[in-house]
Amino acid sequence: MILNFEASVVTHLLNNNEYNPDIQSKHFAHVEHKTIWEAAHKLISEQKEADLFTVCDVLGQQWSTTIVEMMADALPPKDMYIDVIKAAYKKREMQSILSNSEDLEVNEIIAKLTSLEETKGTHTHTLDQSLKAAIHLLDDINQGNVKPAIPTGIKRYDELNGGLHDSDLYIIGGRSGTGKTAFVINMLLANDQPTLFASSEQGAIQVAQRILSVQGQVPLNKMRSASFNSAEWDHLSRACSTLKGRDLIIYDHERPTVADIEREARKMEITTGISCIAIDYVGRIESGRPTNTKKEAIAGIVKDCKSMAKRLDVPVILLSQLKRDSYGRIPNEADLADATELECEADVIMLLHREHTYNEQADPTEADLIIPKNRHGQPGFIPLHWHGPTLSYTSK
Repeated sequence: MILNFEASVVTHLLNNNEYNPDIQSKHFAHVEHKTIWEAAHKLISEQKEADLFTVCDVLGQQWSTTIVEMMADALPPKDMYIDVIKAAYKKREMQSILSNSEDLEVNEIIAKLTSLEETKGTHTHTLDQSLKAAIHLLDDINQGNVKPAIPTGIKRYDELNGGLHDSDLYIIGGRSGTGKTAFVINMLLANDQPTLFASSEQGAIQVAQRILSVQGQVPLNKMRSASFNSAEWDHLSRACSTLKGRDLIIYDHERPTVADIEREARKMEITTGISCIAIDYVGRIESGRPTNTKKEAIAGIVKDCKSMAKRLDVPVILLSQLKRDSYGRIPNEADLADATELECEADVIMLLHREHTYNEQADPTEADLIIPKNRHGQPGFIPLHWHGPTLSYTSK
């Protein structure tokens, strides 16, 4: 299919010399497509017409059959073909870098992989250009040509915001014991997209036990003691069958840097693809650069997470603690530890609140998801249901 997409793009250029997509000859996988593209662009740069006949004049008449066959393979032109062709090129280059990485340092590998990102080109756009691009995007979304947002499993949130969106940074805050890790696990289980879960607080086995508890609805304390009845064994068996083959990678390095996490994400990008990254939690991430204060370190980490989200074009979820003096009341964004840095970079901030954690008279099953910042929509307040034995958050 990729060759048909390439044929479509090259054919469209020969049919319309004003066609000027954001693509270069290096992006083509097929050497003949690359050669025809370069010949056509050479003619156009010389203010000459580029079509079947003039390109054959440049390359030789023996190319006529090749070009005619290419045009026969072409599909109706679509903007999405450019993204697919460039993504395929990027994947080929990544595979080449990693297959020849034995003699390279980790930082050299990361630098080579990062250099594949599209950083060149104009950063200045007229309003007409921007409006046209926005309309094309809406058209692609309407036709199903754009990857949909990732559902969170929280019905009201998904209705208001559509889910988790590419390149956005999501901060999830909560006091110790409110179930931040549980909440993000529930979110990850709500979809089957390839996901990297960087868990610095808990090892892979502990995370897997939590996942089984949620999926099988078996109390977590029984997962620790293995004291199951026959019905619970059946639930666990069904949960394992449901989860088998899921593209969820658990990265349990105890003190990773953002570069470490991105390296694991790049590996996934090549093998299974990657749609989401979740990091538990910001306080256990190493800066990776010299800093004088904790505030500087956190600021750098959060900025790196936002940059990673943009480079990989995936949503990144970052968990954070709340300050101790937020205990005993409904929290707000200022209660986030190192709030200033997190507030600046976050696209969306979500805060978990369970009154029962400080008021024994409150309903232990009631919880709230507070959204004090939402760059792409309205702030909000969403009631949730909390099931303590399985550490599960569900919609009310």
